[in-house]
Amino acid sequence: MAVGAYRKDTNTIQLEVMSPDVTPLFLEIPLNEYEAPKDILPPNASSTLYVEGLPEDCTTREVAHIFRHFGGYKEVRLVPKPSIYPGANTLILCFVDFLSPLHAAVAMDALQEDMLPPNASSTLYVEGLPEDCTTREVAHIFRHFGGYKEVRLVPEPSIYPGVNTLIHCFVDFVSPLDAAAAMDALQGYKFDLDEHDSGNLMLQFARNPGVTSAGGDC
Repeated sequence: MAVGAYRKDTNTIQLEVMSPDVTPLFLEIPLNEYEAPKDILPPNASSTLYVEGLPEDCTTREVAHIFRHFGGYKEVRLVPKPSIYPGANTLILCFVDFLSPLHAAVAMDALQEDMLPPNASSTLYVEGLPEDCTTREVAHIFRHFGGYKEVRLVPEPSIYPGVNTLIHCFVDFVSPLDAAAAMDALQGYKFDLDEHDSGNLMLQFARNPGVTSAGGDC
């Protein structure tokens, strides 16, 4: 199976359309709520994506969390390839199958520019929560995202009289990829639609994911 020419390089995750022997284009296939890419599909486009930049310990389920919400998703196939150099990490070959080249192109277009920063972790630090929020309330916001594990709320009383308690919120996921997907979707999320002055959530990767008490570097 040769690699197609339809490719954009990034610093981390990179996707390519693979070229099987016979893969007709089905441009009439509807994409439901997803829009078709504006650019014309290249002649070598196929229904399978090749994904680079995955860590050695990633799992099929972990990668599926990233792709399965796209229309036409079928399955993820991970193929380990041991390095020919002693001590070098195993290379993970990842293939993601879709119903048609058009479905594959939509997923590639949406994910191609995604890039995890060096400080990415599997824990998000969430700001903008009201003082009276609960762990269960925050969990309702995050738990439907792939890889979600738990919410941890750490109250920090203010040193200034009359100032509200600060709520430190940490949300744990299975992997940095899962955390990044949730952060991208919820950045700026309005906490209370019925409250005019409700704040918006501000999310970032936690600098100290294991913190369990106030006073540490979040």
